[in-house]
Amino acid sequence: MKLIDMTGRRFGRLVVVRKSPEPRKWLCKCDCGAEKLVAGSNLRNGSVRSCGCLAAEWSKSLGSNPEFIAMRSRPTKHGEASRNIGRTPEYRTWRGMRERCNRPSHKDYPNWGGRGITVCQRWDSFDLFLADMGRKPGPGFTIDRIDPDGNYCPENCRWVEHEKQAAEHSRNLRQITVHGTTFPSLAAAARHFGVPLTRAHNRLKAGDTPEQAFNPAKRSRWDHNKDPP
Repeated sequence: MKLIDMTGRRFGRLVVVRKSPEPRKWLCKCDCGAEKLVAGSNLRNGSVRSCGCLAAEWSKSLGSNPEFIAMRSRPTKHGEASRNIGRTPEYRTWRGMRERCNRPSHKDYPNWGGRGITVCQRWDSFDLFLADMGRKPGPGFTIDRIDPDGNYCPENCRWVEHEKQAAEHSRNLRQITVHGTTFPSLAAAARHFGVPLTRAHNRLKAGDTPEQAFNPAKRSRWDHNKDPP
């Protein structure tokens, strides 16, 4: 059977560096900087996704013994959704995110999937979602898209406290008309005109017109008083 070259491919936190002289093994570099030899089959089936640091983090956050963590690290049909383990907050977040983007019958679909917001292909896997996002920092945290008009993907998502997310969304999802063009959100207008979102918001708050707030070439009264030199 011809060997499949996996050099450069990512599996969880591991990136394949090169083929090892040992049969069927690959040298991988973890996001934490450590290197590990892993069998190709274990990379492909997802049973190894880090140098061991991911399991250590789970152990610390869950307060569990090593045997339990080893069991949780193995990808099974049940995994984090198992009745014996209970659905974790991260699993519930992952499932809810996918349902409101992919299932038209979901009550929240019009505000997510109906607006064209999608979940990246990588996050079809819960294991990869967890590897990218990590555990929630604490109770009351929820997944947040940094760009409210962007998709769910590693570079656009973070964990934030629910109160902060609600405050930012109430600001960013406000429609605004600039030079006769209506934008669905302040964020969309800021991207269009190349003005930082926070600056545009504070200009509006200070009394500037939309045209002044989203003018990248003009400094307003707020800029003069607040911008750093």
